[in-house]
Amino acid sequence: MRRRCHLAGAVGPVLAGLVLLGATLGSAGAGEGDCAAGAGARESVRVEAVMPDGTLRLADGRQVMLAGVHVSGEAESQLVGKPLEIAPLGQADRWGRRTVLGWSGEGEALVQQSLVSEGLAAVWGEGVPDGCAEALLTAESAARAQRNGLWGGFAAGAGLRFTAARPEVLQSRAGRFAIVEGRVESLGKTRDTRYLNFGRHWATDFTVTFNSSIEGQLAAAGFDLARIDGSRVRVRGVVLMKNGPHIEVTDPAQIEWAD
Repeated sequence: MRRRCHLAGAVGPVLAGLVLLGATLGSAGAGEGDCAAGAGARESVRVEAVMPDGTLRLADGRQVMLAGVHVSGEAESQLVGKPLEIAPLGQADRWGRRTVLGWSGEGEALVQQSLVSEGLAAVWGEGVPDGCAEALLTAESAARAQRNGLWGGFAAGAGLRFTAARPEVLQSRAGRFAIVEGRVESLGKTRDTRYLNFGRHWATDFTVTFNSSIEGQLAAAGFDLARIDGSRVRVRGVVLMKNGPHIEVTDPAQIEWAD
C-alpha cells in the first residue's frame, strides 16, 4: 500500500491519529521488504546533479525524483558521482521523470532515509509504500530533535527551511518547495477560504491559505483554529506569489504545530 507521508510535530502530531506507530530508526531496516513492495526492478545509476526542484539528473540524462522526500541542494556531496541503485514506482510524469526508491551503493540503506536523517531532505509527497513512510517520518523527527542539516537554522537564500518573518527571502522560492515556520498574527475568513496571516501587512507578508472544506478535518484532528492566534506553526508546500508569498494547504498533513 502507498500513502502520503503524514508529518508529526515536535510537540504533537499534525493530526490526531497520524502518529508514528512506534517505528524507530534502528528497526526501520526490518521493513525494507515491505518498503520495496511494488517497486520495479533495481538498476545501478550515477547521479550527475541535484536540480533546484530536488530532481536528480542521472549520468545518462534521465531525471528521477526520490519518493517521499524533497532533496536539498546541500545533498549534492552525498549523491553526485556516487553509485546508487534505484527502483521505479509507478509511471513517469508528463515531463518524463520517474519517482523511485533509492539505495546507496554501499549496502541496503534506503537513501531517502539517510538524507532525511542528516537533514539533507525533507519528508514530502505521496505514493510512498507504508514501510518507507514510517521510517522517513521517524528519521525526520530525529533529525529535527538533533538539529541536523536544514533543522539547524533558517535559510537566507538556498535551502529548504525558512522563517515566515522574512517574506522577502521567501520570494526567491516562488514556484518551489519550502518549509516555513512562524507565529500566526491573525486568522482571516471568507465563505470559502481561511487565511493564516503571519504579519500585519497582508499584501507583502507570508500567508497560509486553505479551503474551508478541510477545516473540519483539522478541527477533528486537534488543529483548533480557535487557538491559532499567536501560535507557532510549521507548513510545507510550494511557495506561490499573490499579495506576498503564500502556501496553499490542500492536505492537513502539510501543517503542524511548531511550539
